[in-house]
Amino acid sequence: MFKIITLLAGFLSVLSGVSYASDSVDLKVTATLEAAACTPTLSDGGEAKFGHIPVGNLSETQTNQLGSRFLTLTIACSESTPVGWFITDNKKDSVQALTITNPKFNGEDLSDASYEFGLGKVRIS
Repeated sequence: MFKIITLLAGFLSVLSGVSYASDSVDLKVTATLEAAACTPTLSDGGEAKFGHIPVGNLSETQTNQLGSRFLTLTIACSESTPVGWFITDNKKDSVQALTITNPKFNGEDLSDASYEFGLGKVRIS
């Protein structure tokens, strides 16, 4: 009889430790994400300077290639952060379908207007 009572007491103590828990719980996470502040700048104030070019040196019928100028784009951020950039032509309605001789690094010509930029239009009256 003592063994049965001891066994029953042990069984009940095991059952009393069993709890019924749900198989899921909701966790709500809130945060405010702040991107680092970045400032882009172009060397020479973003101006490709070609100097003084006399009008008489320009062709009225052929493409006038003025040479190349390099501008450096610097993106400075307040903290380390990944950045990306792209170029948008804000004067694309003035792009001319021209063949440009040797503008590429490999010496090939360029005749695809989607790689050219407009310079704007001037009305002469």
